[in-house]
Amino acid sequence: MSNSCFSFKKFSVCQEACAMKVGMDGVLLGSWVRIPQNITSILDVGTGTGLLALMLSQRCQVSVTAIELDAAAAAQAAENVSRSPWNSTIKVLQGDFLRMSEEQKFDLIVSNPPYYKETLKSGNLQRAMARENESLSYIGLMSKVSCLLSDTGCFSIIIPAVYDSALRALAVEYGLYINRFTQVKTKTDKPVKRILFEMGRTDSVCENSVLVLLDEQGNRSTGYETLTSAYYL
Repeated sequence: MSNSCFSFKKFSVCQEACAMKVGMDGVLLGSWVRIPQNITSILDVGTGTGLLALMLSQRCQVSVTAIELDAAAAAQAAENVSRSPWNSTIKVLQGDFLRMSEEQKFDLIVSNPPYYKETLKSGNLQRAMARENESLSYIGLMSKVSCLLSDTGCFSIIIPAVYDSALRALAVEYGLYINRFTQVKTKTDKPVKRILFEMGRTDSVCENSVLVLLDEQGNRSTGYETLTSAYYL
């Protein structure tokens, strides 16, 4: 498999024009997301290669809007969509998520947002924009999501574990309840590396779980294999 193209069971993602390549975080989120009942619309924030939009379209063929700030990445996402079985239901927009019209509400919003603060001023502006939360802060993301989410919709996101407390506080601030989360570890004896969150406007009993990615031999765990089985070759 070349660095410029990543093949899944039902679609492929070319990525040479994208600063952020297909990675574990995106695949985890796309596999983990729960599709609400009676869903009519999905928004993928910071789509990059279009990965999440494509993964969700494989499971639920409704209208998907995928927005991306970087022009080169947006063009590549549009190309990936055009080659997919869902080219008639996914719309790729090049633009600033924070400036999106709030007229339309979405039943599902997903985001694998930038977060690597240590890469600030790295010199590679495209990569910095993709990886840095200066271009889309958690505050900006949560604020806009709260405006665009439908009354019965849900928002799913993956973040580094270090931002756990901060994101929970922002959810409270913007009137969102955490209904489900999964802590992700590389191995059983390793610290939590990522957290997957699902939020909505209605409070409910919060489901929580732990996902360990690798077994003792360093192979994909049964849980990881089961979660991603619909996508990985």
